[in-house]
Amino acid sequence: MGLWDKLRGKAETAGEDEAWRTTERDMMGLRDFQEGRYSCFEGETTLWGEPYIQVSVEVPKTDMKEGMARHLDAVNEKLAWIDTHKDAVFRALLKEALPYAQDEDLGPVSKDDFLESLGLMDVTLQAEYGYRGEIHLQCEPEYFGDHGLSVMVTPRS
Repeated sequence: MGLWDKLRGKAETAGEDEAWRTTERDMMGLRDFQEGRYSCFEGETTLWGEPYIQVSVEVPKTDMKEGMARHLDAVNEKLAWIDTHKDAVFRALLKEALPYAQDEDLGPVSKDDFLESLGLMDVTLQAEYGYRGEIHLQCEPEYFGDHGLSVMVTPRS
C-alpha cells in the first residue's frame, strides 16, 4: 500500500473535521493532463492549499505515444511529497535565498516577511531522472528584482 492509499484510507475513516486535512489535494487523473508542446504533459492541481498550480511532467519522447498512464502513480506520489513537505522547502529557501532578499525601500528582509511573501507558481517533474522535481515560487512583494525562485527536489537513490 502506497503513501497515497494510506492517506486516502485515513480520510475515509476520519471524522468530518479531520477529513479535509487529508483529502485537500486529490490525486491527479489521466483527464487532468493534456499533451504539452515539448515532450511533456501538463495539468493543474492544488498544492499547499493553493488551487490552480500548474504541473508539468517532462517525459522521454518515446513515452509521448504511450501517454501519461505509465507515469501517473509516480507523479501523484511526488506531488503528495511536495504537498506534505512545504516546511522542508521553506527551510531550504530560508537558508539559501533569504540572505539575498532585499526590499527596495527597507533593505534586508525579515524571516517572517520573506515567508509571508512566498507564493507557489508551478511544479515541473522530470520522468527521465526519477521524477526529479523543480518547484517555482515568486515573492509578493518582489524581493529578487523580478526573478523567481526554484527549489530542486531530487529522489533518493
